[in-house]
Amino acid sequence: DGMVYCGAKLNSGSGTTTPSVYELETGTDLDGHGSTSVKANTFGQVVVAGLAPSTVYDLYCYATDSWLNGIDIASTKKSQVTTASGGDYTPPTFEYIAPFEVVDSTEA
Repeated sequence: DGMVYCGAKLNSGSGTTTPSVYELETGTDLDGHGSTSVKANTFGQVVVAGLAPSTVYDLYCYATDSWLNGIDIASTKKSQVTTASGGDYTPPTFEYIAPFEVVDSTEA
């Protein structure tokens, strides 16, 4: 069991530098960041929040187990990942409009 930390750095064409463990754990100097706890021998999902649509990023991840053994961050790099374009990113809103006239249903 342990933790997985992932971060994204904007890739404007010249590549990116590998973030430190501290940066991945805290989100410092990253364009997007996410983490999750994981169980041994199971698949998990890390949501990297803060990314812009139609943008190219390099993704890095770091994992530690309960004994704080880590993995090499550079080996986890996924280069030039492009986020999806468009979409509806606006949460729905609800507006209540009171009735014009209140009628008591017990009136004849």
